Amino acid sequence: MPNKYQLLNELANETLKEITQSGESWIRFLNTASSNYKYSFNEQVLIYAQNPNATACATILYRSGIDIRTIQELLSHPLAHFMMSDALVDCA
Repeated sequence: MPNKYQLLNELANETLKEITQSGESWIRFLNTASSNYKYSFNEQVLIYAQNPNATACATILYRSGIDIRTIQELLSHPLAHFMMSDALVDCA
């Protein structure tokens, strides 16, 4: 059974093939990417794969309104940092 990273890699590769097949599909990807500019290219590809109409993405913690100091306190613990670096992202 493939693990999470293998599944994400496969999803990204399939999406890259799709968005590079034509100029029109590339423009659709760029439209989505322009709304979520703070993410890396790889993250943009995965966002597009999951929701081609995504206009705003943020971590669940950010959307829930947790104070930045609370996040910084959580990040001071190494295990919490590891867990939060893989936090869920919610897109609208």
